[in-house]
Amino acid sequence: MGKRLISSAVGLAILLVVLFSNNLYLMEGCMIVISLVAMYELYRTIGIIKYKPLVIVGAICAIVIMFFQFAGINSFFGLILLTITALFLIVIIGGGETIKFEHIAMTFMIALFVPVFFSQVVKVRMLDNGKYLIYLVFFAAFITDSCAFFVGRFFGRHKFAPRVSPKKTVEGAIGGFAGGIASFLIFGLVMQHVFGFTVNYPLLALFGALGAVIAEIGDLAASVIKRQYGIKDYGDIMPGHGGVLDRFDSVLFTAPLMSLLLHNFTVLM
Repeated sequence: MGKRLISSAVGLAILLVVLFSNNLYLMEGCMIVISLVAMYELYRTIGIIKYKPLVIVGAICAIVIMFFQFAGINSFFGLILLTITALFLIVIIGGGETIKFEHIAMTFMIALFVPVFFSQVVKVRMLDNGKYLIYLVFFAAFITDSCAFFVGRFFGRHKFAPRVSPKKTVEGAIGGFAGGIASFLIFGLVMQHVFGFTVNYPLLALFGALGAVIAEIGDLAASVIKRQYGIKDYGDIMPGHGGVLDRFDSVLFTAPLMSLLLHNFTVLM
């Protein structure tokens, strides 16, 4: 527990420094690093890591995708063509006996969705009022998770998804859902009374509900992979928490959802 608390404190301090900073390059750099580490953890978990050429192509694809996202280039057709061609060339040239189509498919999927999803954190920050709205990505992920953990620990009686995550309970899921909505409404109150914004509370509550649901799905999705491959944690980079994906699995899902919602609807005026 001591390691977990210390790790949480250090991680929170680093996160706040990045979020408070007006330096987008710092945030972009952090998201690139987080994406590459998360990809490494997934590649290692599913066994792709031993195919070094695939990993290298996947990493290059991810980096280019993130630069495209940061530059506002949303068309990846050429990059996708080059990446898939390169992956098949690796098989054609010398890996046909050991590298299967499933390896190519998994390499490409991870190289596509991980950087695209994580890059949405920066896309939210680039919005008008993005320096405030960025917190919603992390409220949806971390507060939902924390509320689900504590409510489940003290009041949990009914198993929620025992085959996927035996410790998850229905009560915990409800607590996480309620906590996610509450955090968004509290955010709205702070924005209104401290910073003088006009806040669309019904929309904010809806976003909180959707964010809480997708956060819990993201957490369970990460658990599904771990259970299928027989591991407890994705890594040990964060003592007491595991790997990057163990801590940011929900962010991987809340970031694109919040980006989609906030790019199309206005909650702060």
